[in-house]
Amino acid sequence: MASRLSTTDDFRLDLMASVAFVEIAMPVVSQSLGIAPEQARARLAGGPGTLATGLSRPRARRLATLLRVLGNPVRVSRGSVALPACCPSFDMALQVADVFLRPALAARLAPHLGLPASAVATELGRPGGIVRHGLCWTDVTAWRRRARGINGLQVLVSDPSTARYDLMPWDRPTNLQNLGALLRFLRRLGLSTCPLTGAVAADVDQTTASLVMRRFPDCGLFALNRDFQRFDLVLDDIPAPVQHELASFLSARTALPRQAFARPERLAGLRIEGALSRSDALAFQADYAAIGLETRLRLVLEKGSGAA
Repeated sequence: MASRLSTTDDFRLDLMASVAFVEIAMPVVSQSLGIAPEQARARLAGGPGTLATGLSRPRARRLATLLRVLGNPVRVSRGSVALPACCPSFDMALQVADVFLRPALAARLAPHLGLPASAVATELGRPGGIVRHGLCWTDVTAWRRRARGINGLQVLVSDPSTARYDLMPWDRPTNLQNLGALLRFLRRLGLSTCPLTGAVAADVDQTTASLVMRRFPDCGLFALNRDFQRFDLVLDDIPAPVQHELASFLSARTALPRQAFARPERLAGLRIEGALSRSDALAFQADYAAIGLETRLRLVLEKGSGAA
């Protein structure tokens, strides 16, 4: 049976910092929790602490997403015992929006990370970029503020209590004899592969990912947080002849001249969208299919000098 977080009503939602705009968030909380607006206002105005308990995982995550969109740091956790708001809570990834910017970004980031620029460049080339664990929201906010002054730097944030992971081959295995045992173990757990990422075990929680990595440390696997995955959308097929409106649209998306689409057979593999989250990439793929374009998703992975 696959290892997944329970969907029973045993999750809570914690505010990790004071809410900046209580009146804006109040109707969202009131409607989501089914409580009076005055109760929602009181909970939000109370500052860091537990906002709600006894939630199902989907309900907690849905409300967390809405509050984060409004700029409020929140965390979904299992159980009813609140954690201190200052407790390290988040994982963060620093990523390069354009691979050609990596050397310049490494030089800019080196003083902030206390590492040589060459080491930072290597870290940026790992799956997911530079990943830091157990950060408080103050640290995350500081990095987001810092990133606004660094062209091409992306700061992605994940809640490890709800994050899902894909276990992917990355390094060459140091023990080939263990590969068979690894695959049998993954199948016993009921875990499936992912054709989208090439993962040997897809959509697992942090506990399961850590278990597999500890048990098979010599099989060259890497646990890639889905919150940190980014995809390019590339053309698989363009119906010929390409209509004028479609050629103009593709020209605008790719910066290629419209005349380039007169020979669509030469354009297979052309990237038309870059560095999308999984959900955005799937949405874009559906949108392109609606106008007759066949596309495929390509996971953005850069080889550094080794894997984590």
